[in-house]
Amino acid sequence: MPYKNKEKQKEAQRLWAQKKYKTSGKKGDISLQKRKQMVIDAKNVPCARCGEEHPHYVMDLHHINPKEKEGMVGYFIKSGNYQSLQEEINKCICVCANCHRYIHNKQENLTFGEIHTTISELENIP
Repeated sequence: MPYKNKEKQKEAQRLWAQKKYKTSGKKGDISLQKRKQMVIDAKNVPCARCGEEHPHYVMDLHHINPKEKEGMVGYFIKSGNYQSLQEEINKCICVCANCHRYIHNKQENLTFGEIHTTISELENIP
């Protein structure tokens, strides 16, 4: 219910937020940490294109089929649940940042079918 007095409304919102964060606190943080760890684990593999191993922060998750993409993996880390995050990760391949840029550079002005052909070709390029 809206307040006529905007100052009272702000105060009520502030108190509600404080109460919410006091009760969720650590539990919410643990859940977020687990979702972040899921992504780190998914990135601790060699690059699907060049085969080189890099730290997880150098690796990117590239959606194989953009039409199946429901959102960026980062979105699911912050606001998704474990199942939706895992489903989104399963739609991706793990490539290093250099290869990811190369893949997207080669995809300019290509049709959907040509993109997948390009990815297949890139996997065979040294």
